[in-house]
Amino acid sequence: DQDRVVIVFDLTGREIGLLAAKPVDVQETDAVIDQGTLSQKGIMGSTILNAETTLILDIFELVETVHPEWVKERVKPTMTAGAETVVLLAEDSDFFRAQVKKFIESDGYRVIAAVDGQEAWELLQKNAEKVKLVVTDIEMPRLNGLGLTQNIRADRRFAGLPVIALTSLASEDDIARGKAVGVDEYQIKLDKAKLLEGIKQRLETVTGES
Repeated sequence: DQDRVVIVFDLTGREIGLLAAKPVDVQETDAVIDQGTLSQKGIMGSTILNAETTLILDIFELVETVHPEWVKERVKPTMTAGAETVVLLAEDSDFFRAQVKKFIESDGYRVIAAVDGQEAWELLQKNAEKVKLVVTDIEMPRLNGLGLTQNIRADRRFAGLPVIALTSLASEDDIARGKAVGVDEYQIKLDKAKLLEGIKQRLETVTGES
């Protein structure tokens, strides 16, 4: 069928094919995403494009629904009885902040969420003994992710605190700037499995656990 295409994703260590109608257009837009009205399994949210309602798929959740055993094989529990690992999340987009928070919490962590780098820095001061890892966007008002990372690296209390940048800025120069200020890992939005694996590996490096 020439009107159908298969979009292939690499998820949970497997290649997943999604049969879809052939794309007719690509648009870049500052869309307002509604996460509540059409909420259902496998749907991140919806938005209005060209006066039509457009659903935004959550591919990971779709796969998790159809083949939950694949996800269980890939993602192992991260908490033990009585333990609590706190992750600080800095993200100015309400949509992405809610999605990333949900992803991280689904793996057993507690998340402290901030709307920008400045609030994240203030929350880190208040929770210095609790926060074990930081996930931050790069482009944010008041204090961006690079500035937040610089503050973290300049404070001896947080010398070993892992920082994962989660952003849409994907050029080599962007990555180099992140590494230069002390970002430990640079990820492009938004691969749930890769993010959870990155968090797990960074925490194991710090604690020496496996």
